[in-house]
Amino acid sequence: MNFSTLKYKKAQGSLEYLLIIGGALLIAVIAITIIVSLGKSNNDAVGENQQGYQELVDKQIIAPLITDIECSTTSIVVYTSGSVTQGVSGYMYSIDGSAFVDTPPHDPATQSITILLTTPLVSGQSHDIRLVAIRNNARSMPTIEFDCTVS
Repeated sequence: MNFSTLKYKKAQGSLEYLLIIGGALLIAVIAITIIVSLGKSNNDAVGENQQGYQELVDKQIIAPLITDIECSTTSIVVYTSGSVTQGVSGYMYSIDGSAFVDTPPHDPATQSITILLTTPLVSGQSHDIRLVAIRNNARSMPTIEFDCTVS
């Protein structure tokens, strides 16, 4: 083996080594580009989902959540944080499936609505109370019935 052949073999080995490293770098760059683009598209999708949720909330009237009720013979105190829908102007209540009647304003300090009754309730009886939220003369779906025993 002469010197020029040995030099050629070393050069070929070095060139093959450089090609392998170059190929690995190319694959790494492609993989990083794909990962970064997927991250961007996921961020865009999350932003669109948040915007879609807000539009859904803005277009629909979400029913208030009743957390507790106190019933006496002359009044009903409904504890609720109110509706999450912006622009709700008031609430209506129903006792035992009767027609919905306007309530006094929601008190944000106590998170409650106090309903003074014109017809007294009978002590010991149980009643189902429901609320609806009102916005622009439109109603939300009624809340789930909340049971209240008159004390």
